[in-house]
Amino acid sequence: MHTNLHECFLEQRLASVKNRAAFVSIRVHWWFRLTLFCAIGGLAEALTLSADDETARQTALQWLQVIDSGNYTDAAQMMAEEVRGEQDWASHFATHRAPLGPVKNRRFAELRRAATIPEIPGARNYLFMQFKSSFERKSGAIEEVVLVKMGCCWEVCRYSIMAVNR
Repeated sequence: MHTNLHECFLEQRLASVKNRAAFVSIRVHWWFRLTLFCAIGGLAEALTLSADDETARQTALQWLQVIDSGNYTDAAQMMAEEVRGEQDWASHFATHRAPLGPVKNRRFAELRRAATIPEIPGARNYLFMQFKSSFERKSGAIEEVVLVKMGCCWEVCRYSIMAVNR
């Protein structure tokens, strides 16, 4: 006597398949296809950005390449004009980014929107982009690049690095 419907189904399926190894193979194949479908579906969802968001992401990545090269003065000059005078950005980058060493891996992780940022007056279109990154001397970190829409272009207005506890 079968204790549940699932057990009954499996026994009938096994009886209909002459070779038990073939049955196991079919089952494994089905789970593999389901896992692959879910993984591809999740990947497609994670990479789906509007054309404007993709332009912002590319702007952030290009700016991060300048940071990665150690050219902190140029990176500071590339930031939005309204935030350039807030602090010595080149010194900030040298203090917070340089000790981590060269970037080993960087992957886009998250996008958030905001109409305002408390430190910057006026309502604008802001994007908070997070990247999961690893560096030569820090294996897990989240880099956050905040961009502001200035006319037709995206400009960097904030950058921070947060350690990830593993």
